[in-house]
Amino acid sequence: MIEEEEKGHQNEGMKEEKENEGNDDKDGTSERKEKTKEEINGQLDEGKEKEGGKDIKTDKGEGKGIRKDRIGELARFLEDYHLTKTEVKMGMEEEEAKKMEREKREEEEKEVRAKEEEEKKVIKQEEEETKKWETEQNQTIDEPSPDTPNLPPRNIELVVDVLERCAHLLHMGGRGGRLLTLEVAKWGCRALTNHQDQLLPCLHKLWRPLLLCLTHSDLVVGVRTLVFVSETVALSGDFLRRRVATEALPLVHKFLRNQSVAVATKECITGTTKAVRTYLTTLTALVPRLNLGVTETAEIVEIAGLFLDLRHPPEVTRAALGLLEKVAETCPEHVWLSLAVGLPAACLTHPSPLLPPVKEAAACPVRRLSKTAVIRLTCAFLKKTVSSYACDSTIGYHQ
Repeated sequence: MIEEEEKGHQNEGMKEEKENEGNDDKDGTSERKEKTKEEINGQLDEGKEKEGGKDIKTDKGEGKGIRKDRIGELARFLEDYHLTKTEVKMGMEEEEAKKMEREKREEEEKEVRAKEEEEKKVIKQEEEETKKWETEQNQTIDEPSPDTPNLPPRNIELVVDVLERCAHLLHMGGRGGRLLTLEVAKWGCRALTNHQDQLLPCLHKLWRPLLLCLTHSDLVVGVRTLVFVSETVALSGDFLRRRVATEALPLVHKFLRNQSVAVATKECITGTTKAVRTYLTTLTALVPRLNLGVTETAEIVEIAGLFLDLRHPPEVTRAALGLLEKVAETCPEHVWLSLAVGLPAACLTHPSPLLPPVKEAAACPVRRLSKTAVIRLTCAFLKKTVSSYACDSTIGYHQ
């Protein structure tokens, strides 16, 4: 627009020049011609410098040139157009930047979601593989093949491991450690009651340490050991019967023989008295499980007879009588013969007049008991049970 206006202005100046030249020719004045050229050139220079809204001066009237207000409107239009274009461009750049940022954020979110989905797939696949493996293992346990041996459950394996460690711990420690080890071993053997294949090897490993505990100087340890042996015999069946009869009972007999005199000389109940009573009570429960022969049963009767003296405390005497009653249930002949050789007299008179005298059946040189022992046994035991057993055995012998 500006260039067209400048060209129009230039054309008008050229027309004026031609008119002036014509006038000069007519008038014959060259000075006016030069003055007019200088004014036109000055106007052109001012128009170029004051482009965009500045005033352009001409020596013509209002009808010639471009008006001042027209030039200001054009400049303002161009300025507004430039500003609008700049704002539009900046807005487009901002929109494009936001769009790129939004696309970048969406791509990052897609990557995160893809990673999470992959992790979920991996976890799900691992869980499926684990379930499949557990199912196969359960099927293998439920349906064992004939070629592979039956493996015990994991808890049974742990109990076996504990019992094997108990076999080593019984050799060391004081009273508290040994008693605690015996308690743990007792509950471990109870847990293996239905698993004989694992119980018997553990008892085999425990046997030697148990024998050492039976001969321990601490009476409490010896008593607990004998109680544990009695319970293991009930759990293991025939596995420990022979060992207990040939290896453990001689140690118990030796201890009771040594303590029979010591207990008789003591007026009050001591730890030794309690230990002897517990030994006799435990033997009462142990003897029926051992299926003893003639020799072993005779030794039991002899040991019990040592504690029938009136000098012994009543608790010990009652425990010895209970042991003889239990032996008489399976082997009445041994008890009867031991009672029959107490005295060679034909009649035994009890100190109390309320009880009638008891006649002896016969005399047999087996073992001789003290007079007081024979009287106590005859009155408290023979009158109730042994006579019937003796009659039954006599009938059996005659048959």
